[in-house]
Amino acid sequence: MSFEEPLIHTIRGNLPVSSLKHEFEWRVSDEMIVFIEKYTAEDGVVVRQDAHLYDKVGVEARIFAQEQAQVSARAESHLQ
Repeated sequence: MSFEEPLIHTIRGNLPVSSLKHEFEWRVSDEMIVFIEKYTAEDGVVVRQDAHLYDKVGVEARIFAQEQAQVSARAESHLQ
């Protein structure tokens, strides 16, 4: 192993990036974008997995929408 070879921190300590299989996946919806990357050792063990999330809606908008749904549900229950 050369000191110039890039390493990545894993559950097995720092390993050379070249010794691992790198896979990634994008999940896109109306509400969010998720980027998932996975590093697998030669024996098939996932030694590192990361997920990065971009929330298109935002926490405040989700809270507001949830509150509005609860108000609507209460109003409907009183009308019945």
